[in-house]
Amino acid sequence: MLYRVTQLSMPTPGAIMVELRRLPQLFSMIGRFKKCAVVSDKSWIRTAGELEGLLIPGLEIKSFELEHFDAAEDWLAGRKAV
Repeated sequence: MLYRVTQLSMPTPGAIMVELRRLPQLFSMIGRFKKCAVVSDKSWIRTAGELEGLLIPGLEIKSFELEHFDAAEDWLAGRKAV
C-alpha cells in the first residue's frame, strides 16, 4: 500500500464522522497488506504514519520524504536502494 500525502487540510467534523463509520471496513482491509509506505512533504504526517505502524500488528509502515518516492516504491517491492 502506498500513500502520498500532500496539501493536507483538516477535515470538517462531518467528514470525520463519515470516516469513523468506515473504520470496521478499514480494519478488515488492513489485514490484506503487509507493508505501507507513507510519502509526504510534512514531517508530522510521516511520524504519525510510523507510529500507526507500531499499533497495527502485522503491518510495517515506513515513511519517506516526498522527493524519495522512488525509494518508497523500491522498499514496497523489496528492491534494494541504489
